[in-house]
Amino acid sequence: MKKLLLASLMALPTSAFADFIGIHGEIGTWNASFKGKTAAVADKQKRNNIGLEIPSFKERGFEEDNQIVGWVAFEHPLPFIPNIRIAYLGASSTATSEEEIVLDVFKVNTSINGAPATITFQDESRIITEMTLDSIDGTLYWELLDNWVNLDLGFTIRKLDGSFEETAIDDVFLPLGPINQLATCDAQNWPRQTALGNGLIPVEGCTRPGFALKSTTPIDLVIPLLYSKLQLDLPFSGLFAAATLQGMSFDGSSMLDMDIEVGYMFDLTVMELGASIGYRRATLEANNLESLYADTTLEGAHLNFKLHF
Repeated sequence: MKKLLLASLMALPTSAFADFIGIHGEIGTWNASFKGKTAAVADKQKRNNIGLEIPSFKERGFEEDNQIVGWVAFEHPLPFIPNIRIAYLGASSTATSEEEIVLDVFKVNTSINGAPATITFQDESRIITEMTLDSIDGTLYWELLDNWVNLDLGFTIRKLDGSFEETAIDDVFLPLGPINQLATCDAQNWPRQTALGNGLIPVEGCTRPGFALKSTTPIDLVIPLLYSKLQLDLPFSGLFAAATLQGMSFDGSSMLDMDIEVGYMFDLTVMELGASIGYRRATLEANNLESLYADTTLEGAHLNFKLHF
């Protein structure tokens, strides 16, 4: 009896064992672009108080850039115990705005011909923006269907680490009066200067040199998400189509991550190798999530290589 059972198991194709214990992996490149806006909540409030909007990624000069993506999943036959999936995204993009962006507005109280008057100066410069983001997902999921139709359901904990850094690159005149810049100008050895305001009224100030103003907004978030994946395999062909959806709404904020792909897997007996192309769109809306404001989308086409033991 034991010999018969052993012979039967040995006669099964390798893909049958993958239905019991399997390792799935994927690595690829995501040609994605940042869209929308993001900023520290304090910076957003400051800009709103002086009638300014947060500059968009488009205004900052962001374009599509290749990002690294990958994941690995471990599956087993034990009932009720979830499978494990670990995913990674490494995104980094740097852009320079073509047009000057208003960073602040200063008002100087003076007089013109004996009458009170206000002279307005704008702190405006082209800016370099660097966006870095590392995303690590830990997912527990259950296979509800595992045939030509595959359905996985579970939940994800997503850890986001990164920063949003901007640097003003142009020389900018700053009036001394409204912001008491005298000590700052002298401490930084910024050159004193007199500029003509509206009405040709001379105003004393200093010139902040390019690259002297920098600000960094840290990104440090932990976000819970619901996880689902549906995959349709065309029988006896190696072709497949899949859709993955992760999302959650919490405390006035929300995140939604959608991915669709089509691909082909080569059966090499001991393993399967394949490739896929697809489109992914991830959005984050946050009004005050760990002091971060975001109305941001990262989306674009991707190319992946797959491995299945």
